[in-house]
Amino acid sequence: GDGGHVILTAADEVILSDGSLTKANAGATGDSGLVVVHSTGRTTVEADAKIEAMGGYEPYDIIDDFDDVVDTSVEISGDYVNFAGDVDASAMYGKRGKIIIDALDMTIKDGYMPDAPPDNTVYEKWIEAQSYASTDVELVAHAKTAGNIIAEPISDGVIEGGSGDIVLRTKYDTGGIEFMPGPGGYRTAIHT
Repeated sequence: GDGGHVILTAADEVILSDGSLTKANAGATGDSGLVVVHSTGRTTVEADAKIEAMGGYEPYDIIDDFDDVVDTSVEISGDYVNFAGDVDASAMYGKRGKIIIDALDMTIKDGYMPDAPPDNTVYEKWIEAQSYASTDVELVAHAKTAGNIIAEPISDGVIEGGSGDIVLRTKYDTGGIEFMPGPGGYRTAIHT
């Protein structure tokens, strides 16, 4: 059957520590569950913390061919999100997963995620790996004023996706999404 729900919320801070494992996996057949890690202040997922919300591993019929993605598998949110952990929302069979990272503002940096990234920052190679695993990634900036998503120059010029969608979204119309120019004035592109 389908996975369950794990909801971790706090007013000030939620921390998933190194070595922790938070799971809402489906059974042999079914769709992933939901893991929410949310604080109105700071949300931290440390480097060796793992979140799983995986779909089933045995074939079964999806009733609606046009509904092949769960609404959300994993949401990591807070005004300040420090994300260095590992998330697996893939599905061998069943609906593919979706990861939402939601903070005041977001930055996409070049390369691989370090063990101690800056707040509100995700890395190109992490986004690409999720998309190649057929997992959708949605980055949301929720500040009421100047909630921006900034994509810094990427060395190969592209955030390359697989079959998982890559979505950048601001919650209010006071922010924006900007791809910063690199050497020579080029700007990074997203290909999915």
